[in-house]
This record gives sequence, C-alpha cells and structure tokens, in this order.
Amino acid sequence: YTGSSMHRDHLHVEVSDAPELREAELDPQRVRQVLDNLLNNALKYTPQGQITVTLGPRPEPSDATTAPIIQPVTELQLEVIDTGVGIAAQAMPRIFEPYVRLEDRKLPRTEGSGLGLAVVRRLVDRLGGKMAVESTPDQGSRFVVWLPASHSATATASPADTPSTAQTGPQ
Repeated sequence: YTGSSMHRDHLHVEVSDAPELREAELDPQRVRQVLDNLLNNALKYTPQGQITVTLGPRPEPSDATTAPIIQPVTELQLEVIDTGVGIAAQAMPRIFEPYVRLEDRKLPRTEGSGLGLAVVRRLVDRLGGKMAVESTPDQGSRFVVWLPASHSATATASPADTPSTAQTGPQ
C-alpha cells in the first residue's frame, strides 16, 4: 500500500505510510486484518468520492513553550477517512456489534455478513489498542485506531529520523 493510490469509477483511494514505523514491532497479520476490514467498509459505503488511509506514528501532544523531544514511535495510528454515506448518530452504538448491517437506500444492497467492524473492535482490543469513530450522514466517516508498538533491540533508526507533530483525535 505504500504511498499508492487507486481509482475505481468515481472513487479515489489514497494510502500513505510512515517509514519510521518499519522498526516498530507489531502483529502484521492482525494489523492487516484491521486495515482490510476498515478499507472494505469504506469501499462498500463510498460509491463515489474519496477514501484516505493513513498509517503512521500517533502524534504526540506538543507544548509550544519547549523544544520537541524526539522519541521512538510508541503507538501506531491507522486512520481511514471516507466521503461516503456516513452513519446516523442513532446507529453508532450498534456498529461494532456482530451481524449488524446498516443498509442505506441510496446504495444497492451490499454484500457482507456484518462482522467487519465487530472483528476490528475485537482485534484492536486483543492488541491492547483503542479506536474512535466520527461520522456524519451524507458526508462520510473517520475511523481511527491506535495500537501500541514496541521497537526491536536491533532498531537502527536514529532519534533525528522520527518527526514530532501535534496530536489529533481523542486522548
């Protein structure tokens, strides 16, 4: 997925990652499952528009009064943002329940079992992570996953290679 984009009819998908994550130790199979499920949902419910997938270190809070302290990546942030049909506020409490499918009259019937987001929630919990979702009907959704990352003893990246940015999303 690195730095790639794809086009499907009237849909643009942009994917980017961060090179500093290459030294982080994560469960690649489970992270891939989380990404696949979130991306599949975005593709299903975004008939046209844009999907953006970003994978990088979780931004650290910044303190404007002091110089930034460069530290190794301690958390991975995976973000999937789409301009799809969105999710109504009254449906939000149910979206992570197994077999829940939110049908939208504007879309043709979508395939799937309604397990995708339930699987994401379970995997994120097992990996010791957290997640958040924001959505507005007819405007799209933003799913953010934070997963703990450790570094191998053989990591060669220097602290100067790790950027520091302001934190976004819930604390």
